Amino acid sequence: DGYAVAARLRERLGEGVVLVAVTGYGQPRDVERSVGAGFRAHLVKPVDARTILEAVASRGAEAVRVAG
Repeated sequence: DGYAVAARLRERLGEGVVLVAVTGYGQPRDVERSVGAGFRAHLVKPVDARTILEAVASRGAEAVRVAG
């Protein structure tokens, strides 16, 4: 699952990598789980490419940003 992939990427690439979750789940517990796995942003589908690019470009300046 994406959470496990995120954890492995964090282990291998360190904290400098920006991971953005794009999901259909937007409940508070889903966001908490994303943050716990190392995602810097949690975006709820549907999400446009511009929003994803902004999340990556911000390098996680906002710990979590929910869109949808």
